[in-house]
Amino acid sequence: TPRGLIPPRSAPGHFSVLCRALDETTPGGDVPLSGVLHALAGRARRRGLVVVLSDGFEGLETLGPALRHVRHRRHELLFLHTLAPEEEEFTFRRPARFRDLEGPGRVMRVDPASLRAAYLGRFRAFCRDLAEAVRAAGADYRRASTAVPAGPTLLDYLAVRSRSRSRSRARRGG
Repeated sequence: TPRGLIPPRSAPGHFSVLCRALDETTPGGDVPLSGVLHALAGRARRRGLVVVLSDGFEGLETLGPALRHVRHRRHELLFLHTLAPEEEEFTFRRPARFRDLEGPGRVMRVDPASLRAAYLGRFRAFCRDLAEAVRAAGADYRRASTAVPAGPTLLDYLAVRSRSRSRSRARRGG
């Protein structure tokens, strides 16, 4: 089950409420995203925009069907793939201890230089596979850096989406 739920609203200040909740939320917990998405698809009656902020580290064999379930219920879906800059760039240079955030208590001491190329190759393949699975479900995929608050990232997406829709309406003549 999700840790929190904000009911949908069309009030002008609702975006601020969502942004504040995002800013105040701390990552953590081991809640399977697919279960949350299936529950949401079953509960949400009115069509809307569902925004998922996730590292995507759930198996695609369970995440793909959950995303398709949300889309089947005719919701629009945005998957914001949240990544820390160090995950994307792997800038570590000196030997370091890495702590597994998904399984607390597991620590590995490694030489980052020896792992960098293999890590980046696997990481990029993972991001590509996740983006393909999200798009195959009929959803939008965007990367979102943890170095930037989620609100501006979401606002940028909505602005691009709005401009795109305006252009397509203009081409259709309406």
